[in-house]
Amino acid sequence: MMFHKNKHSNPPPEIARRRWLRTSSLVAMILALSVGIIPASTVQAQEPDPQDTSLYLPLINYQTKDCLSLKTPTKFGVQTYGNTGKNTEYFQSMTDSGATWLRVETTWGAAEPQNVAAAQFNWTVTDNAMRAAGDGCMNVIFTHDGNPAWAATSPSGPVDKAPLSELAEYLAAAVERYDGDGFQDAPGAPEVHYFELYNEPDRGTLPNAPGWGDHAVDYAAMLEAVYPAMKAASPKVKVLLGGIAYDNFIGEEPEGGFVKSFLPDVLDAGGGNYFDMMNFHYYPLFAGRWTSSSDGSKGIGLFEKTQAVRAVLQQRGLSKPIVVTEGGWHSNADQPPASSEAEQAVYAFHIFMQSYAAAIDFTIWWTLYDIDYNFYPFRNGLVGNTSESNPPRRKQSFNVYQVMTSQVAPLNFIQKLPDAATGSNLVEAYHFAGDRTVYAVWVNPTLTSTTKTFSIPASQVTERDMFWGVVKKISDGDDGRTDGRVRITVSGAPKYFEVNG
Repeated sequence: MMFHKNKHSNPPPEIARRRWLRTSSLVAMILALSVGIIPASTVQAQEPDPQDTSLYLPLINYQTKDCLSLKTPTKFGVQTYGNTGKNTEYFQSMTDSGATWLRVETTWGAAEPQNVAAAQFNWTVTDNAMRAAGDGCMNVIFTHDGNPAWAATSPSGPVDKAPLSELAEYLAAAVERYDGDGFQDAPGAPEVHYFELYNEPDRGTLPNAPGWGDHAVDYAAMLEAVYPAMKAASPKVKVLLGGIAYDNFIGEEPEGGFVKSFLPDVLDAGGGNYFDMMNFHYYPLFAGRWTSSSDGSKGIGLFEKTQAVRAVLQQRGLSKPIVVTEGGWHSNADQPPASSEAEQAVYAFHIFMQSYAAAIDFTIWWTLYDIDYNFYPFRNGLVGNTSESNPPRRKQSFNVYQVMTSQVAPLNFIQKLPDAATGSNLVEAYHFAGDRTVYAVWVNPTLTSTTKTFSIPASQVTERDMFWGVVKKISDGDDGRTDGRVRITVSGAPKYFEVNG
């Protein structure tokens, strides 16, 4: 049987809301009279209509929040940790990147280290993590994790020491605090409507951080317990399945750590009824599992992995928006597989282009900045770490990302050109249109020296590199044929072709 904490010290929400409205209305009228917005004599001179029981109050224009609306969502997001406000070292890079989504993890244990009533939750750490919603108008993804020791054996696994009603209470309170409706809001009323329930919950029973992987039925029960409470707190909330790794499977990889059956088991236990958005992670290191050929001719694997995940849903009669809350690649040569800033930039281009082709709602690049090297050796950031330079140095991948957010995101994605149009299954070409027409093109395998040629309908195009630098102009007829088509040449390095006419 579920039990609830004693909340008799607080009035029911509707009564509290009415009290707040009455109090704020009285304060508003007093302020209006005191500062002269309406003369006191005017109020006194009005004769009341005995049939009219309405209360007329002055209209006062005032702003209580820095961000009146969130950024229009695009495909592009980034991940940070800790405080995300404008006083932080990476805030400028976040806003300059053009990202419209920000994923940030926060822990239940930080707000409720001891089992207390909701009115006693300590929101300091969580408020700091949500600051980008108010300071930068970012669409923040609240990634819930970090169970307190009193509630669970593992910080990232089943809630096995307390009733699930405790977790439901915490998540409902968090949703209410960040829904921006003026009732029990965080300071500044930041709006956060996307809540992700645990990071990579398909993690198996590992010694250091056991996850939910072997407890899919329990994870489904958790969703069933918290989903109604979160929706009751705000109908705007979107609940994301925790981003599953869905790779590096136990029993199939030498050091596999994730349970392959977790997703189907959660769905078969009824969990599909209690989340709004499907969510998984993607890293090119595991592309070989998803591509159908060893040379990578089918791409880097994100498109194929998305198809596989979507098929698991469809087999159970489910259709949900799909998001990727982690995707990225490193830039350092001292960690295997060796990479470089140039190679990282290419992967950034590939991942987001395939996000379009796979109809992924948004993809989060992990991470905005390099994590402390003593903690994590891979340099996945679009920018460096402030321990090296402050402001942080922007990498090639940042510049490529910024071009995509400024030049591609405002356009409409039309299609990934079929092989019949490109003449080869080695070519990936993405067609965008709007106030102008742009093609984003490369040749697989990644960083290959293979060269391919095909044509696009135009009288002239501007060939640009992935940093949006002009390489040359190409016109119909340059190849000796004037037929309303421009012949373009591409290789492994991504290029843009902007149609001029």
